[in-house]
Amino acid sequence: LDYVDRQGARHQAAVRRVVCHLRSAQGDSGAHSFTPERIPSSLVPIRVASGRPRHSATELMTFGRCPRRHWFKYVAGVREPAMDRSGPDWGSAVARGQIVHDVLEHIREESDLEGLLEVALGRWDPDRPPPDSEPGREYRNALAREIAAVRGHPDYRALDDAPGRRRELEFIHLASADGFLQGQIDLAAPDGQGVAALDVKTGGGDAEALRRKADGYALQRSVYVGALEGIAGAEVTRFAFHFASNGVQVGGPISEEIRSAAAADVRQALAAMGSEAPGLTRHPAECRFCGYRKVRWCEGVEG
Repeated sequence: LDYVDRQGARHQAAVRRVVCHLRSAQGDSGAHSFTPERIPSSLVPIRVASGRPRHSATELMTFGRCPRRHWFKYVAGVREPAMDRSGPDWGSAVARGQIVHDVLEHIREESDLEGLLEVALGRWDPDRPPPDSEPGREYRNALAREIAAVRGHPDYRALDDAPGRRRELEFIHLASADGFLQGQIDLAAPDGQGVAALDVKTGGGDAEALRRKADGYALQRSVYVGALEGIAGAEVTRFAFHFASNGVQVGGPISEEIRSAAAADVRQALAAMGSEAPGLTRHPAECRFCGYRKVRWCEGVEG
């Protein structure tokens, strides 16, 4: 049964149909009466996942890090209470990342950098220092160096210069009958045997720290690989995370084993979301910047 609710949204519902026979055309009271046939056995329950059917790689990673936080944000639809985002951690992780991605998406020539950077700063960092101040100049110079380092990296350059390359490739991937995945892939291009892709990250650290960070983004890679193969009709041959601050790429060829494991990880994550009462995170560091814990809607875990 298809129907439309009061807000105009369309829905589907399963309806049990019971066949009845007219017992008498009309009783003394003038009312019709009916005798139903044998009522059918109970229908197989339909499993409806909690929350919305639309998911992103960010959402899946949020669930992997903290099911409780995921439930508040994506299932209950409760906006996360504000945290103090004025410190360097937030500035680096949020504003800087958005600015770098914004400029990398739109830049064509080096001469465009200064103007695009100022536009991106206005869009993503309303509290930026003015350009004629010393902090403002240092901030802009650091961002410009980071963007130039990404664009000058030989592996990034090879992919960005490849015929048919796409920046910020948006996708909607029908992952199952119950839901679909959507997102944007920073850079992808045909490589002769299939498709190669990368995702830019602005965090830094030593080689071991970058490897751990890349491992933490594994589910994002899994989502992107499945989506790209659906879009291109060809295998993803290589995927890497490009860490802008270090000029290091962590990743490599996508084997059949990696591909199969990636698809299984996405299916498992989608099936797990909404299947049980949300538990607490197993990663205490997640609680440090959690707005739900700040207002004591969640007890969190001890670090």
